[in-house]
Amino acid sequence: MTIVTHTDPYPWPWDADLSGRRLALVIAGGQHHWSERSADPFPAVAALVALAADVRGAGGIVVALRHGDPAPWATNRPRTLPAVGSAGWQLVLPEALTLDHVVDATGADGFFGSRLDDVLRLAHRDHLLLGGLASEVTVDSTLRSANDRGYECLVLTDACAPHDVEVGARALRSVTMSGGIFGAIGTSFAVRRALDPRPDAPSPPSPLTTPQET
Repeated sequence: MTIVTHTDPYPWPWDADLSGRRLALVIAGGQHHWSERSADPFPAVAALVALAADVRGAGGIVVALRHGDPAPWATNRPRTLPAVGSAGWQLVLPEALTLDHVVDATGADGFFGSRLDDVLRLAHRDHLLLGGLASEVTVDSTLRSANDRGYECLVLTDACAPHDVEVGARALRSVTMSGGIFGAIGTSFAVRRALDPRPDAPSPPSPLTTPQET
């Protein structure tokens, strides 16, 4: 029985089977467009880089979503996604972050108009770790769609950079409603600790507390 500690509102995953063979780290919004619109994206990216190495070391996979608008809108409504092929559509993730898959989506929801569900199911991954940029848009939308499809989800609070800090915090809190209606929240630190337990490692911070505040 293996779980991630210090998760809210329940020990994650619900079945107490934290295993690399079932695990996928899904990074939403890791693009120039979202980075430019996020409050302090650099700590979140650093957390994702560190976690990705441990997830892959444990046998998990790392998937980056590339959200884009494939064609001009036939309306005057402002575009909310970067145009496919534009500079803003390109990934902003550092080379140190090794990816197993890059999945193109045509919505803020990473499952919309994409092969994400196929990639995860073919790899037998049903436990998802989610983080990314403009998180109240990209991560939150992808989380809710993943939940509808039966995935067990953990949103990584220290690996999320919201566009608006207050809205981002409310989005995280909404995950925990009704005993975890969309999954749970936790930290990348706690996941890394669970994947590679060390007796002398410090205890993970709480999900909504940054390491600097502990």
